[in-house]
Amino acid sequence: MKRFNDAFVGGFRSASSSIRMVLVLYVSNLVIALPLALMFRGIMTSAIGNSMLTDRLLAGFDATVYAGFLRNGSKGLGALGSAVGWGAALSMVLTTVLDGGILGQLSSGGRRFTLASFFGDCGRYLWRYLRLSLIFAPVLVIVFLGSTALFGSIYDAVDRSAVSEVDVIRARILILAATLFLVGLVVLMSDYARVETVRSDARSMFRVSWIAVKFVFRRFLSVVGLQLALLVVSLCVIAAYLLAENPMNVSTGAGILALLVAQQVTIVLRMFIRVATFAGERHLYLSLVAPQSASFPEVLARSAPALPVALPVPSGTPVPASLPTPAGPPLAAEPDVVPVPRTPRQPRARMKARPRTRSKGKISKLPATGRRAVRRKERS
Repeated sequence: MKRFNDAFVGGFRSASSSIRMVLVLYVSNLVIALPLALMFRGIMTSAIGNSMLTDRLLAGFDATVYAGFLRNGSKGLGALGSAVGWGAALSMVLTTVLDGGILGQLSSGGRRFTLASFFGDCGRYLWRYLRLSLIFAPVLVIVFLGSTALFGSIYDAVDRSAVSEVDVIRARILILAATLFLVGLVVLMSDYARVETVRSDARSMFRVSWIAVKFVFRRFLSVVGLQLALLVVSLCVIAAYLLAENPMNVSTGAGILALLVAQQVTIVLRMFIRVATFAGERHLYLSLVAPQSASFPEVLARSAPALPVALPVPSGTPVPASLPTPAGPPLAAEPDVVPVPRTPRQPRARMKARPRTRSKGKISKLPATGRRAVRRKERS
């Protein structure tokens, strides 16, 4: 419980000290979101045009209106689904790019935040995070399809035996919650794999993924508890935005401006919670699996022997001029060691080189006069 509290509080403290990074994340998302909003508007305009069909169908929404929308507005619904799909894909890519910068800055050890270091960390871990996404994306699809098939069969059984619509609605809510829980579990494994990648500067993404999977299952309660606590904070932010949005009058310029400000503040808070989430996950991971090693001065301080500390002497206590001599026979004085003078090393006398004599029919290396005498003797 203590580690859980430390991770939760430590995550928000780290996010509070990284306000500049939160603002960079907000601006980056805003730069990407504006083209997406224009693309979304273009798709909806080309599909529906200026028709008020959607507004009339959504007014007083009920099952009949929903059926009419599916029958008459299928073209607009398909365009809406396409725009949402493209937006989600680009959002995932942007998240993958920026996550490296977030975790890199959180692991920098108090290094001053700069745009160069942030985007440098984004580029440093981009390829590794893309490989992690390629590993976890198929797992996510398999878990989603498998849970949908399993819970779909359970829902059909409940629907056939249901007495009232209340039982069917409860079954839908439980099935949706279970599916989201399994999908969120895979996302958590991906997050802790990214934390381990930055911590150990790993290159093998399969090994990192396996470490993250084992960590999530071994520390299941701590991991899920931390994520649920952060999810509650996110839901509180969304609820506060919805409560502030309801009384706003968007028919006036001031109301539109107030709504715009409320939306941007909500986005900034979401970025803040995102940084706090990564910081809390990193804090929990390091405290449970890989605690940070102490610095070199701390290691020296721990290994050094404790020195005696002088106790305070009360005023008025006589202090002896010298320490008393211990009782017993006096210690024998150590004999003086007389150093033996070292005699200098005498240089070795050089010996005169002997001239080489003739051997095996070869003339030795003699002076020129000696060689001529030998040749004359051989000729005679």
